Amino acid sequence: MTDKRGNVLLGGGIAVASVIVIFVLVPVFVGGDGAATILPITAAALMGGLGVILMLTGLARRPGNAGHEQGAEDRPATKDPVAGGRLAGMVGVMMVYAFAIEPLGFLLGTLLALPVLMLLAGERRPLMIGAIVLGVLGSLQFGFEVLLKAPLPDGRLFSAIL
Repeated sequence: MTDKRGNVLLGGGIAVASVIVIFVLVPVFVGGDGAATILPITAAALMGGLGVILMLTGLARRPGNAGHEQGAEDRPATKDPVAGGRLAGMVGVMMVYAFAIEPLGFLLGTLLALPVLMLLAGERRPLMIGAIVLGVLGSLQFGFEVLLKAPLPDGRLFSAIL
C-alpha cells in the first residue's frame, strides 16, 4: 500500500469514526445534557476534521513531477522501525490518561500526559514542551471555565485536598 493510499484510508476511517462518536456514542453514553456533551463532541469534530485533511493530502496530486524519479510515488514509503513502538506507547499513554482523568482531574492528568506524548512524538526541547503544555492547559482552562462556563473535571484527588 502506498503512502498516499494509506493517508486516504486512515483519514477516511478517522472521519467516519468521528461521525459515529458524535451522532451515536455521545448521545447514548453521555446523554442529552448540553454542557456534558461539549468536550466529547468538540474532540470528535476536531479529530474528524484532521481525518478529512489527512484524506485530502492523500488525494492531492503534486503539480508536475520535477525532482522526482519516475515511479517514485508508486513505491511504498520506507518504514521507521521505531515508529510502531512510539505509536503503541502513545496509545498506552492515552488509555492511562483516559482512566486517570477521574481520580486526577483534567488539569493534572493533562499536565502529566501531554509531555510524555510530546516526548514519544519526538520533541526533545524542554522549553518547547513546557511552553506548549502551559499554552494548551491555559487555553483549555480559559475556554471552558471562562468562555463556556463549563467546568473541567476536578478529580477526586483534587477534591479531597480542597
